[in-house]
Formats: sequence, C-alpha cells, structure tokens
Amino acid sequence: MSLLRKSRQGFGRLPDQTYLLGIAFAILLFAGSPVSSCAQLPPSAAPPPAAKTAAPVDPLGRQTPRSSLMGFLKYQALGDYATAARFLQLSWDQNPVELTKELRTLYPNFQSSINLLSDDPNGTVQTGLSPGQVSAGFITVDGKTANFIMVRVDDPAAGKIWLISQDTLAVVPDLYARLGR
Repeated sequence: MSLLRKSRQGFGRLPDQTYLLGIAFAILLFAGSPVSSCAQLPPSAAPPPAAKTAAPVDPLGRQTPRSSLMGFLKYQALGDYATAARFLQLSWDQNPVELTKELRTLYPNFQSSINLLSDDPNGTVQTGLSPGQVSAGFITVDGKTANFIMVRVDDPAAGKIWLISQDTLAVVPDLYARLGR
C-alpha cells in the first residue's frame, strides 16, 4: 500500500530532476533548430552610397570639339539657324541668326580637316591657345585670314560643352563684308 500511495502522489507531477532535464532538452532543441538568430544572420549590405548626380548630357552633342562643329554644320545646312546658333559663344550684341547665315556663306572659305579635330571632351593642348580652346582651322577671304577657334564653356543646363568662340565670331562680319554680298 505504501507503493500505491507513492505512485498516486507522483502521478501528474514530474520529479524535480526530470523537470529540469526536460527544460534543458527543450532549450537545446530550440537552439539547434534551423530558425536563425540575429547573430546568425548574414551581415546586411551597407546602404548604397548616395547616387552621384550624373553629368548632364547635352542633347545637341556639343561634348567634344569635333561633335560640336559637326552639329553646327548639320543644323546650318538644314537651315535651322536657331538651333545652329546654340553652337555659338555669343555676346549680348550679336544677332545669332545673322551670324549663322554669314558663317554658312563663309563655309566654302573655311579650311580645316574635321577628322583631325579632337574628339576628346577635354580637347587637346595646342601651342598658343589656353586650355579649353582648340583651333578648328581658319577662314580666308580676300587675303584676310582668321582663326576658327572652339572654346569649352560650362553651360548650366548642358554641362561642359564646346562652342565656336566669341573671338572667331567677332571677325565674321568683316569676313562676310569682304565677300561683297
């Protein structure tokens, strides 16, 4: 009878050692499961660096001396003088459409090899010219010769672009007048 009494008292209740062993087993089972803990997660990728704002792209293709001169010739040949004038480094007192028409008339007197003109956005260093200037050739009319200079400028909308320089444009009216037209 004493055996039965022990049995009834122990029923539904685990002895202290068995209880502790069960808890330890559950902890080990949970710790070994495939559920990842924070310490097991792969390190997260560093946040991407702030994206650099891309340099503006000029829709007219004036990034190099060669592409700028070719674009100017293309638009003036099409008779699109307003767009061709966007290839000129104008001063406030110059008429862009008139200058473009005069340059078109002077084109047969233009001596250059466009294929030799720099296709580098930085241009090339040339003796007698400051950085950011490139000689594209020259124009000769009735014994007067003028250098045809391209200059690199910083346009707020298009970034660094190449234009026909103000120095070149300053002599265009005189050369045009020499044609006698």
